Amino acid sequence: MKSYVALVLLLLSCNQKTEKKAHPYFEGVVEFKMEVAGENGDTAMLKEIFGTAAKAFIKGKDVCRIYYNDKGIIVSRELQKTDSLKRYMWRADSDTVYVNDLSKSVSFKAVSIKNTAGKVILGKTCKGVEMYSEYYASYDSEPEYNTAVYYFDSTQKLSPGIYEGVKYGSVEELFSRYPYLTLGYITTFFGGKYRLSMTATKIIPTPMDDTYFQVPKNKTLIASF
Repeated sequence: MKSYVALVLLLLSCNQKTEKKAHPYFEGVVEFKMEVAGENGDTAMLKEIFGTAAKAFIKGKDVCRIYYNDKGIIVSRELQKTDSLKRYMWRADSDTVYVNDLSKSVSFKAVSIKNTAGKVILGKTCKGVEMYSEYYASYDSEPEYNTAVYYFDSTQKLSPGIYEGVKYGSVEELFSRYPYLTLGYITTFFGGKYRLSMTATKIIPTPMDDTYFQVPKNKTLIASF
């Protein structure tokens, strides 16, 4: 289960970063609603794991995502530091932080990336891009296959290099082709038994301080596959 959670959080992690003359790249906050669907209507577990809403805080090459339950309580956090090519993930009720080496693509990489139908989100016509990937839950496991669709707003650019060197999940490959803010995202997992979607509800361009972009202290760091 932990491996699948890491996979979906990584995919979610691709969902973030308005254009001003003085500052052409996004810095600020993007708010999302999250929806899950599963076999036999079994979504309670997924809502407990992933939450029902999220906020992405973006500054330069750093991205912090915070996931909330339906009561507005924080479920988990995720921090991407592209300069060090590390991603830190931890739950609110845990002292353990799982750390991914984003420079490697051993366990998760794209098989194909192609255009698909677009979508209008927050009044913006977004380009649809589908990524079909293979994923290994452990070193000796058989591959699982995942389909994810991203909805990019090409009028809002990401900061250059925000995903540079991020081989894990073929993120660098995807965003080198589509270096734009993601306003929507849909993925299926567990062999297509479950579906998770994120849709932007608010975009707040604003200068960010470093509050959200600090590596957690007083927690145990564990390397994650």
